[in-house]
Amino acid sequence: MISESEREIEFDAFFAGIFFERISGIVGPSPDFYNADYINKADRIVVELKILEKDFFIEGGVIDRFHGFVPAPVHVNPGGRGQSTFRLPEINREGKNDTFEEPMRRILKKANRQIKETKKKLLGNSGIGFLMLAANAFRSLRPDWLSRMIGELLSEEFSSIDGYILCTPGWGLVPEGADQKSPICMPNVPYGCPATVKEKCFSIGEAWCRFSDFGGHKKC
Repeated sequence: MISESEREIEFDAFFAGIFFERISGIVGPSPDFYNADYINKADRIVVELKILEKDFFIEGGVIDRFHGFVPAPVHVNPGGRGQSTFRLPEINREGKNDTFEEPMRRILKKANRQIKETKKKLLGNSGIGFLMLAANAFRSLRPDWLSRMIGELLSEEFSSIDGYILCTPGWGLVPEGADQKSPICMPNVPYGCPATVKEKCFSIGEAWCRFSDFGGHKKC
């Protein structure tokens, strides 16, 4: 597995290839506002990148919102059979044993502020804001469950995030009929959003898939 800083370099190369600028190159490394990572001024799109390094289910855990739990594998074969373990986490400040919802809410809250303030400073308080979430070291939760949680939280708050692209650089799932894992990319926008927003979100997702397919991302 490569490090977070190496992943950031890869994403810099990816976004430069689709005509986004690194915002720190425009406003400097210490601006007077909470800035996002990338901007395409022509299309008026701001993107904040969050690389998920912490694995919230390294010892198993609970997703209270979905009434489910995530076991931690001990001796599990590629087919999913074997021995797993599970430890009930401590009760959090909401009085739940949930391992994941509050940490994900904090990530989204920070990204929402960064996108909002960047739109205000660089795009006259307009434009489109996307969140790019890259699950690097966080591998114990299936991407579809991770996407479901993000979608649920974004439907309730964080109005500056117009859509998100969830990807799994360096790992993925084994598609039916394949003999190796394939990186996953899951773009998503809220129901009823303008068609142009959906088109731009999915365009970034498709571009990332091509970037990965052609060796733009390193294997673990």
